[in-house]
Amino acid sequence: MSVKQKKCPDCGTDFTCGCDSAQACWCDSLPAIMPLSTDKGCTCPECLKSEIKKRVEEFTANPPYDETQLKRIRERFTPKKLNEGIDYYLNGQGYWVFTKWYHLSRGYCCENGCKHCPYGFKKF
Repeated sequence: MSVKQKKCPDCGTDFTCGCDSAQACWCDSLPAIMPLSTDKGCTCPECLKSEIKKRVEEFTANPPYDETQLKRIRERFTPKKLNEGIDYYLNGQGYWVFTKWYHLSRGYCCENGCKHCPYGFKKF
């Protein structure tokens, strides 16, 4: 099995795809929330991350959340690494701020008064 050179169908950028290799592909570190599109093919890292971020923002903007969807997300939540812009962002002082997506994916409230807590916890 080998790594393949591909061209992104969205932006035209050349990139490598490791889906047919013995090692994991770069896309394995991103949340597995995108439906497979056999007619379109793989997209480049930037286009895929952008589309995932858009879908995550759409999902987290509309509470109450569907429990069936949350269960599926939590079952698949095994990040090999956290993804900036999806799981967290850096604030002006360089601190990590976890997103609503990260908290929902983790599946519980830590009761620390997180900025994007989807569970309604307020620290006074």
